[in-house]
Amino acid sequence: MKPPNANLAGTGTDIRTKLGAFTQTVETAFAKGEFGKSLAAARCALFDDLFRSLLPKQEGDSCVVAIGGYGRRMLALGSDLDLRWIFDRESDRARLQSQAETVLYPLWDLKVTVGHHLLSLDEALEQGRQDISTATSLLDVRLLAGDPTMVRAMDDRVWGGLFSERYLADFVERLEAELEGRHRRFGDSVFLLEPDVKNGTGGHRDLDAARWVARARYAVPHEDMWSQLVRVGALLEREAREISQAEEFLWKVRNSLHRAAGRRSDRLTFDGQELLSRELGYIEGEGISARSAAVERLMQDYYRHARSVRRVREKLFERAKPTKRTSSQQTDVGDGFYRFDAFIACRSTTALQETPSLALHALEKCVDHEARLWPSLREQIQQLAGDPVWCASLRADPETPARFVSLVSTSRETKFARGSVISELLEIGLVLAVIPEFEPVTGRVHHDTYHVFTVDVHSTNAVDCLRALRAGELVETHPVATKLATELGLSKRLFLATLLHDVGKGYPDSTGSRKNHSVSGAEITRPVLERLRFPEADIEAACDLVRLHLSMYEVATRRDLDDPLTLSGFLKDIPS
Repeated sequence: MKPPNANLAGTGTDIRTKLGAFTQTVETAFAKGEFGKSLAAARCALFDDLFRSLLPKQEGDSCVVAIGGYGRRMLALGSDLDLRWIFDRESDRARLQSQAETVLYPLWDLKVTVGHHLLSLDEALEQGRQDISTATSLLDVRLLAGDPTMVRAMDDRVWGGLFSERYLADFVERLEAELEGRHRRFGDSVFLLEPDVKNGTGGHRDLDAARWVARARYAVPHEDMWSQLVRVGALLEREAREISQAEEFLWKVRNSLHRAAGRRSDRLTFDGQELLSRELGYIEGEGISARSAAVERLMQDYYRHARSVRRVREKLFERAKPTKRTSSQQTDVGDGFYRFDAFIACRSTTALQETPSLALHALEKCVDHEARLWPSLREQIQQLAGDPVWCASLRADPETPARFVSLVSTSRETKFARGSVISELLEIGLVLAVIPEFEPVTGRVHHDTYHVFTVDVHSTNAVDCLRALRAGELVETHPVATKLATELGLSKRLFLATLLHDVGKGYPDSTGSRKNHSVSGAEITRPVLERLRFPEADIEAACDLVRLHLSMYEVATRRDLDDPLTLSGFLKDIPS
């Protein structure tokens, strides 16, 4: 049964009128192309206005606060609102529960989703220690009505306890574990063809997590947070600029998806990509090819922004973790490198600039000592890999070919993300630095239903499959291939051919078609392997593998492999 609503007569009509007026605000924003953060803030302001008219004056030691995106003054078009009634005396609970229902029923009747909880100050803090969602909500608290001293008292206890130096590491670890689980469910790669823009890697939840950790570690407010993190030395100006641009882009994507669906919808499907490419002005010209090119440009921008979000989030998480600094933990591993805890670091800040192949050698040290790159060293390599002059010097360095090929073809266990050396090489820019021919397929989408990742990540994942075969990790699902890989070995040319098998997709033929990408890919593979100093016989074999990989796929998936004629017919096309 609904609670009495006598004091709110006509309220439903007023709310319906204001919600209707906001619909025009949305349409105007989309017409102007201003449907990112400004529209999310406008929706927040709408509900602030509604709640000011609905909420009675709070009595005693109690208050009503906004949390989540609403607390941060940012609401996507289909996102829920979250409120908390906070009180000090248990005797106030029943009265506040009745008040909450009375205030919220007019919104619920109009299908506006508002979540609410009643918590005493002690309960809020205790739940924050036990539940990561409650802990993060305490970082988003914004007063809507009631006693401001309650919020100040909460903040004092939160920063003096839950987010104090003593407990901060535990908070970061719990949040990191929650994110990893979320990524496993919604996509643990930035480069999915149809990414979840809220829960996937590099999406809005990563952005939220970066804000939460920054707020917990540095106590900076959400307003103008990225610039403030530059002032406290947590981010570089370039990083703050990149994540600010990424945030605006992600808000446009989410608002567009929510508007199109008429509800919360966060999967950027192929249909959504085409819609968004029009709304963001990517389409130039008419026809299928123009739409396809627009979607490719849109998604390349999406992947670039998602990578920026992930990098900043990882950096802030790393900075928030306390590091024990004792000389006994430093071990010299030779060639100017040392191991520090679970990381490899470089003693010289100029060594990589002067000798570019040391960037690859740093990763070799990580493989040898089951460690990761020290964050500042990893960041330095990423910056250098963005310098064309340094990349040219890297390719000219006589040590580069052997080191790069060794890293690509290793099957040793590593501490990199997902144990993948090739993914680390791609992520920090060294694949492009050594093989600039790979650039046109970086972030390029496949226009079919058979692939899940972009061309570059699909290619590196294929290399990882070879590594897993040789390491015996796929024996249950692929016993014959594992037996061949472990007993006969896998050649380095096979790893490079696998990495380059789809590189031709970035190089259409004279007609503009990419249907013959296996042929153009073989042509591109030759100069790459010549530069990497492969012998001629290996180059020929690798080029054949790239040229024939579509035929291999055809035979493997559409022919009867138990028929001897299948094998003999296929072998006639194999030069080697």
